[in-house]
Amino acid sequence: MEIAYESSMGTNYNHYVQSQQYVVTDSVYSASYGDNPGTENETNISVDYVQPVGEAIQIETGAKATFVPIRSTSDVYLLDVPSDAYHYNTTQSVSLDYKDNIYAGYLSAKFPLFDVLDVKPGLRYEYTEPRAYFSNAGNVHISSYGIYVPSGVIAHQFKNHQTVKVSYTHRIERPEYREVNPFVNASDPRNLTTGNTRLRPETGDKIELGYNRTFDKGATINAVLFYRGNRDDIQGYTRYYSSYKAGDSTYTNVAVTTRENIGKENNFGLSVFSSVPITTKINFRTNISCFQRYIINYATDGKNVQGFNYRINATATYNVSNSFIIEMFGNFNSPRVGAQGTNPAFATYNVALRKQFFDKQFSIAFTATNFFNEYIRQETKLTGIDFTLNNVRQLPYRSFGINITWKFGRLTFKNERETEDKNLTNPQE
Repeated sequence: MEIAYESSMGTNYNHYVQSQQYVVTDSVYSASYGDNPGTENETNISVDYVQPVGEAIQIETGAKATFVPIRSTSDVYLLDVPSDAYHYNTTQSVSLDYKDNIYAGYLSAKFPLFDVLDVKPGLRYEYTEPRAYFSNAGNVHISSYGIYVPSGVIAHQFKNHQTVKVSYTHRIERPEYREVNPFVNASDPRNLTTGNTRLRPETGDKIELGYNRTFDKGATINAVLFYRGNRDDIQGYTRYYSSYKAGDSTYTNVAVTTRENIGKENNFGLSVFSSVPITTKINFRTNISCFQRYIINYATDGKNVQGFNYRINATATYNVSNSFIIEMFGNFNSPRVGAQGTNPAFATYNVALRKQFFDKQFSIAFTATNFFNEYIRQETKLTGIDFTLNNVRQLPYRSFGINITWKFGRLTFKNERETEDKNLTNPQE
């Protein structure tokens, strides 16, 4: 039996400044700035138990409780044009207290079948209790929900280190607190964003047929044919209003974007990962994913869309010495079809210099991302009922940083949380 307790504490801070000017006179008619400090903590308590049955069968069971309290404050100041002074705005300022309690239990087994296949079926049940308080809306009711999550894997190993595997997983994607926050972000008076307290969790199914081979000199290849389908698919959705009231303010000719369960999404594709040691000091890895996306849009009748998407990334690692590593990474995402239009292509690159100490238990890395260009330009075109929206954004993406990693036992402390690569989404902006 294994009992684990993990706790993490995070703080974040955002600040924005925006102004709008008349084209002819170049005079400012609207401006604001905002400060947004917050905390996001997480505690996990889990119990896992493994019971061998004979020599070939293994039973696993366990339970886990996750507690995620989040607190955030948004202080917004609007420009009073006649006095050229900024004043605190009670309508747009907001504070929130959000909690997500998740309780889960699972049972799985692993056993051979006909001395040819390795089989692992499993079933997990999750129950989620979200609670939210927003200063501008009070206690907001968000329904609790439970879901069964079945899974299964069937694998066969061939000679020459080859494996073929078929797997199925049912999955759930919970809305984040930002997606359900009813606060109206009016930092851009022509393009408002707000949350949706009625947002339901997104559920889906994933079926994969995979092939893996390891070669004698260390090279590996992994190819996966996959189907991934979502129900109650969560996407950003924009509507146009000739007049829109938020608090004590009325906005005219405005686009309002929120997150909605737009319908269904089906993806059919292929993902190929390979790792090749060029020399004893140089290693090259690449991951290519391509898929056809079909979106069934219930939010707008007759607006179903489809499109081909792909992603390519590559990493080259050079071991200068046993404790000093240089790593280069590049990533390109093709344009991605969405419910109302196409998200623009996205490319990133970075270089990292990592020095390891104390038998590789401690390391310091210096990183540089998109250092040749300060901004990434993105042009988006959205279409909806009675409107077409053209949006051009300059995303500040150039960055330099220091990453410190300290390992002892099975724990790893890092300056930022690792996230799962789902292959079907653009990188975070």
